[in-house]
Amino acid sequence: MKISCFKSRMLALVFGLVLFMVFPVFAQDGADESVETSQEDSQDSASSMEAFEQSLAARDDANPDKTHASRLREELMNAVNANDSAEICRLVAELNDANKDNLIAIQPIEKISIFVTKKMYRDLLKTYVDLYKTSYDTLVINPQVGEKPVFLADDGLMMFTKKYIAEHDSTHSTIDEVTKNIDSSDLNSAERLELAALLRVNASYGNEWARNDFLKFGKKYVNEYPDHPDAKWFNESVYGPLSRMSVYDMKMEDRAANKEEWIASKFYTGGFGVNVYPLSGGMALGFDEYYRDDIYEPTTAFLNFEVYLQISRFAFLFEIMDEGASGIQTKGFGLGYVVYDSRYFKIRPYARIGWSAMSVEYKKDHLGVNVDDYGDIMSYEFYQEGEISEASADNFNAYSLAVDVDFKFATAYFLMSAEKLVSFSLATKFGVSYLDVDDHYVKKKGASLFYGVGLGILFW
Repeated sequence: MKISCFKSRMLALVFGLVLFMVFPVFAQDGADESVETSQEDSQDSASSMEAFEQSLAARDDANPDKTHASRLREELMNAVNANDSAEICRLVAELNDANKDNLIAIQPIEKISIFVTKKMYRDLLKTYVDLYKTSYDTLVINPQVGEKPVFLADDGLMMFTKKYIAEHDSTHSTIDEVTKNIDSSDLNSAERLELAALLRVNASYGNEWARNDFLKFGKKYVNEYPDHPDAKWFNESVYGPLSRMSVYDMKMEDRAANKEEWIASKFYTGGFGVNVYPLSGGMALGFDEYYRDDIYEPTTAFLNFEVYLQISRFAFLFEIMDEGASGIQTKGFGLGYVVYDSRYFKIRPYARIGWSAMSVEYKKDHLGVNVDDYGDIMSYEFYQEGEISEASADNFNAYSLAVDVDFKFATAYFLMSAEKLVSFSLATKFGVSYLDVDDHYVKKKGASLFYGVGLGILFW
C-alpha cells in the first residue's frame, strides 16, 4: 500500500515537470502566431489604403480636366482672399477656357459675385457682355459621351457665391451696390452707362421700373457713344428688343398661361367670401299656430346673407338666415371646415349658434301691451297697419348644423394681380336648426329645416 502511494507521488511529480518544460514552448508558438497575425493585418490594412489611394488616383486620371479645374477654383479663392486682382483675372480666364461640353468649371454668377465684391467693375462689365452675347447658345452634350455636364460645386468658391446671394436680396441688390459705387470706379462714361444698362436687363423682363431705368441708360449709351465697340451689338440685340417689348403684355400672357396651374395651387388655402341668398325657405316641426294671424303676419328678412373668412380649411362666419318657420330669422356665428375644394366646387359644412326671433307686419292698427315676467303691465305700444316689427332675443336660442355647396362658375385674377384670385359662384345652403323661441310674438320650441340659394363672391 505504501509502495503504491509512493509511485503515485512520483508520477505526479514527473507529470508536473513535463508540463513546466512544455508550456513555454506552446506559449512561444502562440505569441509567434499572434505577431504573425498582427503583421498580416497591418499588411492587409496598408494594402487596402494603397488600393483606395490608387482608386482615387485612377479616378482623377480618368477626369484630369475636372481635377485641373478644381485646383484652379481653389487657387481663385486664395487670390480672392488675398485681394490679388491680377491673379483673379488670370484664374477666371483659365477657368473660362476650362469650360467644356461636359464640364462647367465656373458659372457666370460665381464670376459676378467676385467682381462685385471686389469692385472689379470693368471685369464685371465684360462678364455681362459675354453672358448676354452667348445667352442664346445651347449646351451641346456629346452623344458619344452620353452624360450630363458636371458642375463643380461644394467648394470654397460655391460657399462664397451662396453667401453673396444671401446678402444681396431684394432689399440690397447687385444693382443697388454697383450703382452706389460706379461713379467712383475707373470706368469711363461709356462703360458706366453700358454697365448700368446691362445690370438691369434681367430685371426688366418682370419689373416696369427696372425697364424704364434700362431704357434711360441704354438710350443715352447708344446715342452718345455710337462708335463704342459694344454699341452696335447692344443696340441690335439688347436695347432694341427690350425697347419694343411690353412688360405689361408679357405679364398678361404669363398670367393667362399659368392661370389654371395657379388656381389649382390655391385650393384649401383660404380667402374672404360673401354669399347672398334671395331665395330661402324651409319647413318647421313644432311650430303649429305659433302667431296671432288676426293681428299680424310673418315677414321674411330683407336680405339673407353670409360673410366668412377662410383660413386654410377652417372658415369663421356670420350670417342672417330665414328659418323654416315663417317670420323667424336667425343671426348667428359659425365655424366651418372645407371638406372639398376644386376648380368648380367647394363644400363646407359648419356648426352655428345664434339668436332667433320673430319678424311681423301688422294687418291693422294695434295697441300692444308689454308685461314683465310676473304678468304685470309695464308699458303700452301702438302699432299702425303695415308697420313691420322684429322681436329681440336676449340669449342664444338657435343651434344649427348646415352645409354650404358653392359652384364656382367663373374664376379670374383680381384686378391687375398675378397672384390674387376672385371667384363668382352659385351659392347654396342646407341646414337644420333646433329653436327655442320666446319673445313678444312667439313662444315655441322645435326643429327647423332651412335652405338658401343665391350668388357668392370669394377673394382668395
